[in-house]
Amino acid sequence: MRLAISLMATFLVAGSALAGDSGLSPFDHPGFYIGAGGIYASDIFETEIEDIAEDTFGVPVNVDVEDSWGANGRVGYRLGSWFAAEIQYEWIDAFDIDLAAVGLPIGAASLEAQTVTLNGRLIAPIWRTQPYLLVGVGGAFYDFEDNTAGNILGGSGDRTGFAGRTGGGLDVYLTQNLVLNAEATVLLTTEDFHTPAAGDLDDLYYLSVGVGLQYQF
Repeated sequence: MRLAISLMATFLVAGSALAGDSGLSPFDHPGFYIGAGGIYASDIFETEIEDIAEDTFGVPVNVDVEDSWGANGRVGYRLGSWFAAEIQYEWIDAFDIDLAAVGLPIGAASLEAQTVTLNGRLIAPIWRTQPYLLVGVGGAFYDFEDNTAGNILGGSGDRTGFAGRTGGGLDVYLTQNLVLNAEATVLLTTEDFHTPAAGDLDDLYYLSVGVGLQYQF
C-alpha cells in the first residue's frame, strides 16, 4: 500500500512538473465563451449634421448630439491562446440631436442603432490580464426620427447598411472561467441618409466604451 501511494505521488509530481514546463495556462485554453455588458456611446457625426444644416439654411447652425447608453452581448470561441472569433450584438439607445440657428431652435432628431458583427480577436495571453485587438464586419440597423424644419436630414425611417467595427479591449480573469471585460470600439457604416441639401448624411460613426462579464467554458 505504501509503495502504491509513493508511486502515485511520484506520478502526480512528475505530471505537475511536465504541465508547468509545457507553458500552458489555465487562462488561455480553447473553448466557447459568452458575455454581456453595458455601453457608453458618443457620436462622431455631429460636424456632418452641422454642414448639412448650414448648406440648407445659409447661416451658422449649432448642433448638439447627446451621448447615449446601450448594451451588448457576444458568443465566441477561443481557438487558441492568441486568437478568438465571436458574434457580437450591440444596441445603442437613441442619440438625441438638437439644432439651433441664430439662437432659435430649428428642430430635433434622434438616432437609435443596432448592429451585429462577426469579430476576430488577436489576444496577448499575459496570464490573468489579456489585452486584445478586435476587427469585425456585419450589418447595422438604424431607427431615425427626423423632426427638423423641412426634414433637412432626409426624413424619418429605418435604414440598414454594411457595418465595420475596430478597437481593442482587456480581459481580466477573476477566476479560470469568470472574466471581467473592458472594451472600446469604433462602429463604421456605409448607410446613406439622402438629404435635400447638397450632401448626404453618410458617416454615422460612433465610439462605444463598455464594461461587462464573460464566462469561459
